[in-house]
Amino acid sequence: MEPTSVHSYGEHADQHIDVYRTRVPYGREPVIVIVHGGYWRLRVSKQDVLHLVAHLLKAGYDVVSVEYRRGPEEGAWPIPRDDVRAAVAAAREHFSDRTLIGLGHSVGGQLVLLAGAQFD
Repeated sequence: MEPTSVHSYGEHADQHIDVYRTRVPYGREPVIVIVHGGYWRLRVSKQDVLHLVAHLLKAGYDVVSVEYRRGPEEGAWPIPRDDVRAAVAAAREHFSDRTLIGLGHSVGGQLVLLAGAQFD
């Protein structure tokens, strides 16, 4: 599954959001911003939540999938938190007229909660 568009929110290759637009004409449903988990390890990425993205698209939601820096060298704390906050700001810019709902898997849930003030 390929995203409709990809937007960078920083200079590092992992600082980007993938935007998936539904083909179902439900109107102005909320946009789901999904953040993957993975215990801060590099081997876990946005690819691990594609099944959730597919399910949400099928249900009629546009989805923003967040990739962020992680790992001991380039993604030490608080970099993942700051990246997710910047990614949500980029999603807000892209969907300025829509409600944003955060969804996180595992540590992605923690990152969504830490960016909670940015969601509707």
